[in-house]
Order: sequence, then structure tokens, then C-alpha cells
Amino acid sequence: MALFEIPKRYYPTLRDLIALNEQQSAKLIEALHELPLSLNSKRSLATVLAKFKKIQLLHGEETISFLSYLHYSLEKEDEKIIPQELAFDVAEAVNNEESLPNFNQVDKQNFSNRLVAFLQASNALGIIAKAEKLFLDHERVYLESRILTDIRTVFQEFNEQPVGAVIVHNLRITYRQNDQEQEVFMALDESDLMHLSQQIARAKAKVKAIKEVIEKAEITHLSVD
Repeated sequence: MALFEIPKRYYPTLRDLIALNEQQSAKLIEALHELPLSLNSKRSLATVLAKFKKIQLLHGEETISFLSYLHYSLEKEDEKIIPQELAFDVAEAVNNEESLPNFNQVDKQNFSNRLVAFLQASNALGIIAKAEKLFLDHERVYLESRILTDIRTVFQEFNEQPVGAVIVHNLRITYRQNDQEQEVFMALDESDLMHLSQQIARAKAKVKAIKEVIEKAEITHLSVD
């Protein structure tokens, strides 16, 4: 595995995790065991975040995001690695960053072991990372869209006054391809909007029916949004 790079947005979270004592770490592991399998469960997630605050872990949501990032890194690697290897690489990366605490050899190993325990405790995040990998394993993945509406006037030759107007909707779709964001623009008319609306309504009806099948099979529906 190449040298692990820690996104700078996770530096405050890492400082929090490094500063935890043994008792706080144990309580964090208990809280991580309670993470809901779907992070859309706001009530369950709020309960876990409240426990984070009790152990003075101020960046609760960022901590979950960081652990999710590590789980996704485990799934994304072409050459399968184990949590112990990833945790040690993270500890090495911390040591190589001047703005983060510096470890001696013992502290580095202790933090690495603690990080492995956090990863093993947050099993729900690991399952969600696997689901996300399956979802994103496509050539193009939708990110967002926006519809801009314009009015275009029609002029007749040698006539300075408009003789008509058309309404044009420009659909901009942003998607990811080969780890890069791309955009595509499409012109739509009113009938196109109606058709899209009908297609979305049918897709939502299918989702409802499939969810019922999943529930009857007693399989957890994993949302990756």
C-alpha cells in the first residue's frame, strides 16, 4: 500500500482520538458498537453522538466520517489489506505531519492498536462501506443536477420586434467518472419535464415495492446517501 494520506479535514478528529485516555477509548468503543446499520436513523445516531460528547469527543460527526473513510479505504484497495496494516499506516502518516502530534515508537503502536479497536467496533460502518462500493462500482455515478429555465425570443427577418417566444429548460447533470467530476447539459421542453416526472414517480414506486420484499426477507436495507 502507498503512503497513506490523511485529508486535512480530519486533523481535528485525529487530535481528539490521540488525546483520549484508556477509559475514554473504552467508552468510545462501546458507543461505536451502537452505531445504526443505516446512518439515516437520526435518532440512533443522535444518541451515539451524545455519548461522544460525554467523553469529550467534540468532533463526533467528523469521527464517524473519518472511520467511514478508513473503512472505505480498506474496501477500495486493489490489494486487500487488513485493519492492522491500515492503522499502522495512519499512525505513520500522523508522524509525518508536522501539525499533528509526534509519536515515539511505543505511542505509535498504542495508537495503531486503538485505531484497530475503533475499526472493529464500528462494524456497521464497514458494512455501509461495502454497500457504497457496490453502489459506486459503475462507470458514471450521478452527483447532482440543476434545471435552469430560459425564455428565448423569436425574431422574424427584418423585424426588430419579437414575434414569438419559447421556454427552454437546461438540465445540468454532474456526475463522477474515473474519480473526476464531469458535467453534461441537455435542453428540455415542458413535455420532457412531464416525462421525467413520470419516470421518477415510477422509480419511487418500484423502490417501495422492493423495500417490502427486502423487509419480508429480513434483510436490512442499506442506504448509501
